[in-house]
Amino acid sequence: EGYELEYVKMNGSEVSEGTDKAYTTNTVVTKDGKTVTIEDKYKEIVETGDLEIKKTIDGENITEDDLKNLKFTVQNEAGEYLYKEDGKVKTSKDKHEIALGEFDKNNDGTYSLKFEDIEVGKYTVKETQANIEGYELEYVKMNGSEVSEGTDKAYTTNTVVTKDGKTVTIEDKYKEIIETGDLEIKKTIDGENITEDDLENLKFTVQNEAGEYLYKEDGKVKTSKDKHEIALGEFDKNNDGTYSLKFEDIEVGKYTVKETQANIEGYDIEYVEMDGKKVNASNDDSFTTNAVVTKDGKVLEIVDAYKVQTGDLEIKKTLDGDNIVEDDFENLKFTVQNEAGEYLFKDANGNVKTSRDKHEIKLGDFDKNSNGTYTLKFENIEIGEYTVKETQANVEGYELEYVKMNGQKVSEGNDDSYTANTVLTKDGKTVEIEDKYKKVKEDVTEETESTTEETESTVDIETESTKETETTTKETIKETQDVVAEESRESEKKTDKESNKKDKKKDKKDNKKNKKNKDKKEIVRGEERESSSTERITETLTGETEGGSGSSTPQTGDFNHIKELFMLFLSSLVGLVAMVKIKKKNQY
Repeated sequence: EGYELEYVKMNGSEVSEGTDKAYTTNTVVTKDGKTVTIEDKYKEIVETGDLEIKKTIDGENITEDDLKNLKFTVQNEAGEYLYKEDGKVKTSKDKHEIALGEFDKNNDGTYSLKFEDIEVGKYTVKETQANIEGYELEYVKMNGSEVSEGTDKAYTTNTVVTKDGKTVTIEDKYKEIIETGDLEIKKTIDGENITEDDLENLKFTVQNEAGEYLYKEDGKVKTSKDKHEIALGEFDKNNDGTYSLKFEDIEVGKYTVKETQANIEGYDIEYVEMDGKKVNASNDDSFTTNAVVTKDGKVLEIVDAYKVQTGDLEIKKTLDGDNIVEDDFENLKFTVQNEAGEYLFKDANGNVKTSRDKHEIKLGDFDKNSNGTYTLKFENIEIGEYTVKETQANVEGYELEYVKMNGQKVSEGNDDSYTANTVLTKDGKTVEIEDKYKKVKEDVTEETESTTEETESTVDIETESTKETETTTKETIKETQDVVAEESRESEKKTDKESNKKDKKKDKKDNKKNKKNKDKKEIVRGEERESSSTERITETLTGETEGGSGSSTPQTGDFNHIKELFMLFLSSLVGLVAMVKIKKKNQY
């Protein structure tokens, strides 16, 4: 093992290996005996392979002169240094450094050095000199892994050469030593009620003189040829409410800083200030400034000032109903609330105010238009959602048929109001409210019946004659109701005929005058009925006195007189109650 059999000789002759892997000879033994000689020739087996070192240089503006100082060593297991001389591999017990200039330069810019047919086994490869003047060595990789500098200032790897050969790759990454400084962007937001969510869309770019985009990843400064926007969320928020982003140790020079997205929904940009100067938006709606970074660093301040977008909210009120006058509308009321639940109103100077307490607006605070509609406008209020309510829509003497808001009928809510929600934009919003009314007709018969029921409830006669009188009383009341109802209908017919001849736009005072005349007639009729009843009572009493016998004992006809007197009394009482009600209503 470990040796190669060169030949086998038997009795002085070479013998070939047989099929049985044996070496054979035949001999004849005599009485004198026989000697067989066997000779084996061996050669030590030494496996060889190729060791190739492939060197890569990564760095800008590095020249051949910069590389002449790079040096390497290669040692075998015996500690001997390998090198090449006249293309042949040599070994030396003394240290022998190989310069990069002894490598072959390949078309791809790499460098190669190959040791052919060297004994297989373990070898140590070192880069004993890796520094280049004017450059910083960022890292050394050997066979794909970063290698730290040893105590001997060299970078070392161990490798095993087999008969199939071995390639050791060495990559040096360099960065030109230049002056650096820090660029800090400090962002200030000036505006009311702006939240973190509002700011999430703000974006920025930073470019160096080469046009590369700077950004940070895992706290380190990176560059990209492709556009890279930095969101405000990547900035650090400071205790004073400002935001900061710092690029440390970047090359000194000129940088272009842009705020590529400055808009916040619901707000207008008042101005953008960069480095103390107001900047106008460019064609792509970005704001740009240039900053020069020195070794002492540069702080670039950007201030964005915002104001809330506003619009005009107009409420337009329409009233639909016959003979409705201004006095009828004085009780109509409204409220307007913003998203915060505050109530809007206008002060005496026409300025829009808000209140946490409920504030109702009367229709009298609206402006009346030439077409008979009413409008109220809240100018320059913050855009957003508003709630408009008509809290009091009833008009006395009229029935509310419907309320429409923005063309849609609205049902009365649990709070007895009519509500519409609307969104105000900077283009403004008009909320249209239409109330439809119908005149309520008076019903004298119902009032008389009500009065009669009240009168009947107060009468309580416990005698047998009272029960009989109650029947007669109801008939008399019914007759009275029929007379009053008939007179009322005649009066209404007469009034309707007269009203149809008059102009529909006649002042309400004329209507009130006619109503008063009508009520006076009713009063006169009531008084006449009262007088007639009184006279009849007087006559009855007089007749009773004159025809009386002077006896204290009641006769059969006396109960009839009492009944008649009671009926006359009730008739008079019904007329009196009706007259009092008409007077009270007229006063109201």
